Formats: sequence, C-alpha cells, structure tokens
Amino acid sequence: MAVTYGFYNSSNGDRKYNALQFSRLFEGIIRDGVFSTVGGSLMVVAASNLTVNISPGRAWFNNTWTNNDALLPLTLDPAEAILNRYDAVVLEVAPDERENRFKIVKGTPATTPAKPTMIKTGGIYQYPLAYIYVGKGVESISQANISNAVGTAECPFITGALQQVTTNDIIAQWESEFNTWFDDLQAQLEGNVVTNLQNQINTKLTADGGDGKDVVVSFTEAATEAHIASGEKLSVLFGKILKMFKGKAPNSHASSATTYGVGTTANFGHCKTINNLTQASHVDGNALSAYQGKVLDSQNISSYLAFCANINGDSLDSAFGKGNESIVSGIGRQLYMYSKFKNPATPNMPNIITKNSFADVLESSSSRNELLSQLSLISLISASPYATGVSKTYFPVAGDDNNVVIAGINTMGAVSQGEPIATVTVPYTGSYRVKCTVIDNYSINITFSLYVNDTLVLSKEIKTGASTGRSYTFNLNEVISVKQGDLVKVTHNSTKTTYANGVYLITDRPELPPSSTDGTIPIWIFNSNHFTSDGVLTAPFVCKKAGTYRVSYRVEGYSKSNAELRKNGVSVKTGATGNNYSISLAVGDSLTLFIKGSGWDNLGAGFGTVCAADNPYIYPY
Repeated sequence: MAVTYGFYNSSNGDRKYNALQFSRLFEGIIRDGVFSTVGGSLMVVAASNLTVNISPGRAWFNNTWTNNDALLPLTLDPAEAILNRYDAVVLEVAPDERENRFKIVKGTPATTPAKPTMIKTGGIYQYPLAYIYVGKGVESISQANISNAVGTAECPFITGALQQVTTNDIIAQWESEFNTWFDDLQAQLEGNVVTNLQNQINTKLTADGGDGKDVVVSFTEAATEAHIASGEKLSVLFGKILKMFKGKAPNSHASSATTYGVGTTANFGHCKTINNLTQASHVDGNALSAYQGKVLDSQNISSYLAFCANINGDSLDSAFGKGNESIVSGIGRQLYMYSKFKNPATPNMPNIITKNSFADVLESSSSRNELLSQLSLISLISASPYATGVSKTYFPVAGDDNNVVIAGINTMGAVSQGEPIATVTVPYTGSYRVKCTVIDNYSINITFSLYVNDTLVLSKEIKTGASTGRSYTFNLNEVISVKQGDLVKVTHNSTKTTYANGVYLITDRPELPPSSTDGTIPIWIFNSNHFTSDGVLTAPFVCKKAGTYRVSYRVEGYSKSNAELRKNGVSVKTGATGNNYSISLAVGDSLTLFIKGSGWDNLGAGFGTVCAADNPYIYPY
C-alpha cells in the first residue's frame, strides 16, 4: 500500500510522474466507455467484400484514451466452406505492451456459432465494438450482418463527466411499453378487427338506448401513431386505428390450422414458408423462403455438366468461361464437384470452392494447389484449349505439339526388348506430352508401354502397314497427367535391333535460354524424320543465349547415309552419330539436322537433342 499525490513542480528531477499517475487524475470523473458525442462513436459499418470500417471516435478504458480520427478498414478472414461463425471487432488495451489497438477476433466455426469471448486477463483487455455474423461461403458482409456493441453493457457510452449509459435499458423500456399497449389493443380487437370494433360500438349505443345500426362515422388517418384514450371521439379513435394497422398484418393472420387462408396454385392466400429444397411434392400453402432463392441462384451447375460430358474442346472452353468470364460463375465449386465425380475420395477443397471464375482459381496459390492435387482436374484442363492457354503460366500443360523439353533423358543407342528406354523424374505437377522415337531395322509393328511409378498407364501399338520388315521409325507422342516426383518410364516389345533417342516430357511454353550452356541436360529435340534420297532438314533450334552447347544425334535405317549437323545452314559435323558434340553458338544462330538416304528404298530416320548445363523452365512463370 502506498500514498501518491501530485502534481508539484520538479526540483532537480525530484518530482517525476508516469502515465498511469497522470491518467488517475480522471478516475471518478470519466468512466470506461466510448464518447457518444465524438465522431461516429466508433460504430462499425460494412464496406466492400469482407472489409468493414470503424467510424471515427474516442474511447476511455483502463485509464488510457484511444482516438480514431478517420474511417479505419479491417478485413475479415475468408468465410468457412460449410460452417458459420461470429467475428468480433474489438478495441484491445495492452498496458504491458503500452499499446491500444483495433483488431478482429475470429470466432469458432460451427453450425450454430457463438460469439467470441473477450479476454480481460494477462495484461490484455478487450472491448467489443461489434459482432459480425460470417455465414458459410459468403464473399461479402452487409450491414445486416453487423451487431454493433457500442452502447451496450460490454462497451457503454460515456455521455458526460460521471455519466455512463447503455442502450440496453432504454430499448428494454421502450419494448415493454410498446408490448403493454399493443397487447391491450389486441385484446380489444381480437379476430375480425372491424366486426369486433363495430360490436363494441353497437353495445355502447344499445346501452344508451339505440341499436347503432344507422351510425355513420367520418374519419381520416391520424398523422402519427398514438394510444387510444378514453373519452375520445370516434373519428379520432378510428383515425388512430387506421394509422396503426394500415399496411400491417395483425398477429391473428398467423395460424397452425391447415385450412386458415391456405394459398393454392389457383387462389391467393396465406402461406407457410419453408427453408429447404427437399420437399418431395407440392403442398398447398407452402412457399419457399427468400433465402432459398439465393441458394438456388448460387447453384449454377452448367459448367459441371459440361465437364462431365467432355464432348469436345469447344464445349469445355465454354464451360471454363471463354468469352463469358463475367457471366459463368461458381467455377471453383463445379471443379470440386467434377473431381468428386471422378474420385469420390477427393478431400474437401475449402479454398477452390469459394472461387467464382477460373482466373480466380489460378491466381490463388491455395486454390491452385488444391487443383493440382487431383490429376482428373489437370486432364480436364488439358482437354480445353482455352483453359490450357490460361493455365500454362502457372503449371505445365500439354498443349500444342512442340520440341521444348521440360525434362528428359538421352539414350541415342540400342535398347533391348522390355528394357527401359529411359526413366524421367517429373519436375512439376501437370500434364505433359511424352515423346520417344525408336528405329527398328526389321519390325513392322511395335508396342510402346508407358509406366508411371512402375504402374502401366498406357500401351500403344504403332503399325507401319507394311508386310515385310525393313528399317522403320516408330514415334510415341501421348499426353499424361502426373505429379511432381513421379517416375515416367517407356519400354518397347521389339525383338529386333532397336535404337531409341530417349524419353522427353514436353509442354506448351515458349523457348527460354538456359542460365548455363555447357552440359548434357536436353532442352530441345530434333524431330525424327524419314529420310529420302533428296534429304530431310529438321525444324531448327534457335539460340537464345550465347555459349557452348552439346549436341547428340543418330541416324539409323536401311541404305542410310551420313547425317550433317548444320549451323546457320552450313555443315559443321558429318557422320551417322554424334555424342555430346560441343559447338559454340551466338544469339540467333540456328542448328538443324540434315539426313538422307543413299539407296533405293530410303528406309530410316534420324533424331537428336540440344543440351545445356541446366533446364531453364520453371513454374509459375
């Protein structure tokens, strides 16, 4: 226990006072609360989407003052997918941290949520300015969702020195007075209002010696609502009644009886509202609540149906929103539905189901990761030219056929039956074209087997149509959807002498320069071509970065001739094979492989790769 006092002028620093001692000057003068006459009294108002604004105002709590001189925006966390919650906008006083702050206290999601509990211990004191109801799946907050707590017992008003008031007691008093008056009026006018009132008038007139059947009352609507008072003229009384009931339905309109004014498909009547979409058949008198109309409006499933049908690229382009991005809605939820259709074990996707457009799905890393977790969705995107074009900057998508290698392994040699031509590790989750070329000296048909993690996913027979075996070229070019780290392996079933270029993963993206040029990692493949006696020139590799590159190639076939590696159209190396041949290139230089036959049947082909020290293709780009 200590005695403190002040204030006195300091002499050589012997009178020093802290903030708490100064603020205690106001104890007994100002009580904790929000100043009702300053600014907007810190009331919370809806802004846009999930943002709310705290109005200007001033408060006094725990011997500290807090002043907000402009609208202060705060943004709530996204709504839950299947549960509701209450969030609280609070003024938090932290004496130990010497700080007062406004913040949002997120509530616990539940079917019937409770408001968050305010902390008032451990050096933290929270006072609620408002409670906000965040319904499941909502993307914006309206004022109707906000219950301001300023002026309640939890956060009272300060109306002046030594004065503190809450609106709870005032509102309770008003409600009590209104209910007393209205119950009294209802007791007098129960049932048919006009008939009962007329009966009371007739009773009164009869008691005075007349039957009242010829009484005519002229009256006009009262200007304001007011109680009926004893001794008033009938014209005044009827004017007040008209004012009270005009445009209002008395409580007696409600009834549990099924015959009470029931509306049918032919007649108007009173209706009972239902708040679900599960009623199996028509029932007279039942009407759908307005909320279920909103639910129906949000249940767009046209894209989901198109996803499931997967008729052609045009239908999928339309479903993904091509040309109608602002009209086609709920894409995220419908992608989730499609994934569940393809795989009932698909886990919940709380992020993707909140996205309205396909662009929204891709721009959010959390929803994009949910999408990439399901190979069925990647395959669906690969089947839509529009979705492929939009997606390819975020993750690999097998679009147009090209020669850009995202990952691959060279073989350039003989491969026996059943042995892996090569096994490639997938660098990114997505869809790829798997390319592989073999030259077989005597087979007329070859079957490729494609494995992912040693599981056979594709068996493709390539037929030449020939009746006798000579040197033929067989190309595998198939699209698969795989995950990062998967192992892609290709084998063949030929028992003859077979040569293969390797296995390569190709996607639709522009050619980029590697950061380091001298190495053995494939970044470009030369298309395999059947040679002729006149010769065939492959599509060119165009250098994007000056440096030293390495080229591997091979020519095999019946009556084969030497190949030529050409730089800018000029031969720089000849011979049937080239293994890691080193060549210096400037930006813009081109490399092509020229192959030709030397005999009468010209059966065979050549293939090759351009290699660097690293692969320049990373995602997203």
